[in-house]
Amino acid sequence: MNKEVQSKQEKFFHLERLILFRNIGADPLLKEFKSLLEFIGRDPLQPDQVLLRDQKFYRICSDLVQEAEEHHWSGNLWHHYLTRLLALAENAFSRVGARLCEGKIEGSILQLAWHDLSLIQGIYHFDFRSLGNWVPAEIVDTIEDFSLPFQHEDWEGNYSEENMSALQDSFNQSEDPKELVKILAYFYRKAGFGPMCLFSSFHWQDEAGLAGIPYPDPIRLKDLIGYEDQKKRIIDNTETFVGGNRANHMLLYGERGTGKSSTIKALVNEYRHRGLRLVEVHKGQFASLPVILRKLRDYPQRFLIFLDDLSFEANETEYKYLKYLLEGGMEVLPDNVVIYATSNRRHLIRENWQDREGGGEVRIHDSLSEKLSLADRFGITVTYTSPDQDQYLQIVMGLAEQNGLDIPPEVLKEKALMWERWHNGRSGRTAKQFIQSLMKR
Repeated sequence: MNKEVQSKQEKFFHLERLILFRNIGADPLLKEFKSLLEFIGRDPLQPDQVLLRDQKFYRICSDLVQEAEEHHWSGNLWHHYLTRLLALAENAFSRVGARLCEGKIEGSILQLAWHDLSLIQGIYHFDFRSLGNWVPAEIVDTIEDFSLPFQHEDWEGNYSEENMSALQDSFNQSEDPKELVKILAYFYRKAGFGPMCLFSSFHWQDEAGLAGIPYPDPIRLKDLIGYEDQKKRIIDNTETFVGGNRANHMLLYGERGTGKSSTIKALVNEYRHRGLRLVEVHKGQFASLPVILRKLRDYPQRFLIFLDDLSFEANETEYKYLKYLLEGGMEVLPDNVVIYATSNRRHLIRENWQDREGGGEVRIHDSLSEKLSLADRFGITVTYTSPDQDQYLQIVMGLAEQNGLDIPPEVLKEKALMWERWHNGRSGRTAKQFIQSLMKR
């Protein structure tokens, strides 16, 4: 057996000895790497075994490059990969570290974290060149100093990769496992763990659970012009919530295209650094709301459940799941969750004249109350009305300034009024579409 390789394997790659960070021990790429170490640690290899050895090595390199392309990595790909595994870990240490202040982690969890980090440190600093002279130096150099020719500016990972790069730098500068435990705990408190450190916005998928949105709408509150009173009410409630206090559920009701959904999307972009996350749930998933809430309860972040364009037909009953959760159910909403919904209907559920006439029902008032009470269970209702002409032009002028359009104001106003007459009427959406039409020229 190759004594040098055997020594490094015994020193560094005891993946099976990990306790808290079992996700790293179970990772396919690291298991493949350990398999490679075991393979080349045998007696001198036969020609067919040399080919198999090479296949294992180059497959690992290929996997690292694919990860780099997906996550926009530059620099040492091996370090990036290990750092990402640590960041994604959901275990007793990451959960405790995310919730407790610095210096409060102690006892059993701390001892186990020291144990695991001492093993992971050896894996992290492993030198590919020590595998033997058969390893091409130019390949190792490329893996350790990788670069990509481009990066999407609006990619959600830009923020998370900044946090993980800082974590990676700290790992490069420290050799003390006890110091690494503090560094990692600080990362979990600041950025979160698991998917929370990678994404600010999520879809719910009934089979997969929380699915991060890699390219969310980048809109910010400063981009939204007009509706200042409405924005203030929404921001005040959100500030209360992000500050760790109980806040009201909110219903944003009004005309289409007035910026209701955009305002909610802008909130998570504004407050993600303070731990705010958004989970978009569709009407057909309301039966899964209890499962979603139990999942979110495990994280220290604050969550907006976003119900966009909420409305129900007379024969739909999904609203009862929502009504049950908003008030009156045995299972209460977690303190770290509020529901923000938008709708074009004030009372959310379609109401027909037949409903008011009774349709044969003896106690028609009870039936109407059942349908109308859902909207009442939102603590705050914010109304968005269509802008008048002056408000519409104010939005147009603001968007033109944001986008650097150099058009005389009177010409811009004249064109804007003509656009709204020929298109969808006055609204923030119409103003945005008008500005976009000018930018294409």
